[in-house]
Amino acid sequence: MKKVLILLLIAGILPWILGRCAAPRAYHGRQIMHYRLGNTDVRLIRYDFDSLPVVWFNMHDDENTAVRAARRAVEHGQLWEIRHPGGRNIRFRLHGRRYGFDPNRIYTPEGRKKTLREFSRTYSAEADSAVARFARFLIRQVADDAALVVALHNNTRGKYSVKSYLPGARYAGDAAEVHLASGTDPDDFFYCADSLLFRRLAAAGWNALLQNNDSVSDDGSLSVYCGRNGIRYVNIEAQRGHRRVQQRMIMDLQRVLDSVGLGLSQPKNLKD
Repeated sequence: MKKVLILLLIAGILPWILGRCAAPRAYHGRQIMHYRLGNTDVRLIRYDFDSLPVVWFNMHDDENTAVRAARRAVEHGQLWEIRHPGGRNIRFRLHGRRYGFDPNRIYTPEGRKKTLREFSRTYSAEADSAVARFARFLIRQVADDAALVVALHNNTRGKYSVKSYLPGARYAGDAAEVHLASGTDPDDFFYCADSLLFRRLAAAGWNALLQNNDSVSDDGSLSVYCGRNGIRYVNIEAQRGHRRVQQRMIMDLQRVLDSVGLGLSQPKNLKD
């Protein structure tokens, strides 16, 4: 009886130990790029895993669960993360004036203006131009040559989830379809701007939503930019601290990508 109990105990805790101790995956190269925005040095760090045209992108410097999950689970393409002095938002001075913005709200003119007005003491066309140049720099690095852009985000429990897109909810108008998976945490979900990946991820048992590229509100986010420009985009959204869940989400997405032929002869065309 004692042996049975010991075996059951080992079987129960071994996956937890392996999950806690899992080392980051080996990457083939690491590069740090510096971008000067006013008086602020923004670093863009790239990890190279293989040559497939998949870009994993962490935009918010305080969403560290996503980075830790990606470092342990990403196998294909490149992983990029933004680092800067501060937390979620990037702050800088320009000609003695203070400005701030959300780095996931700068990819359209309307969104960029909104985020600068929200997080700055003042607004100026000069600051807008500086942030627009930064946005174009990021797009060149992470989106121009990508077959798929995968954003990596974390949320706070109860404040934002897949349920935020259900009929009658705050962002209902942004979603064309919403899939709720039974037995899952609604804070952990896939946000897709592509119908093929939405269907495959929903079928894999995950919460998922499909962005309505025709009616989504222009908040300047990367999903809006990709939807408008025909770039396949997925956001892997997970609650802070749900590292192992986010790792599984990354791994399942990679299995889906393998099944649809990503990285073959047509970089931006997956097999539907």
